[in-house]
Order: sequence, then structure tokens, then C-alpha cells
Amino acid sequence: MYGSVGKGAVGAGVVVGGGQLAVTGGMPGLVVTLLAAALVVGGALMMRSARLKAARA
Repeated sequence: MYGSVGKGAVGAGVVVGGGQLAVTGGMPGLVVTLLAAALVVGGALMMRSARLKAARA
């Protein structure tokens, strides 16, 4: 859905978040994972809206 770049970013976010979770044994890893996912979704939405604008123009 997000393309390969988006999937890579989600995967990296999950890996980083999982590593953080293992190290800290608490919330920070989960927060990092959620932030990474939010960035990817935000980026995908921005790209989509830019594409829609270009298509309309």
C-alpha cells in the first residue's frame, strides 16, 4: 500500500522499536514503533495528496 520504501520504513521502525523494548523492558520501544509508523503513514498521505493535486491540475 505504501510502496517498498514505506514498507522498509515500517519494518525498520518495528525492528528499532522491538530492540528498544527488549533493552528498556518498557514503553519507550512501543513509543518509537508508533512514531515510526505515524511518520510512514503521514508520508504516504502527503505523497498521495500531492499525486491527487498533480492529477487534478
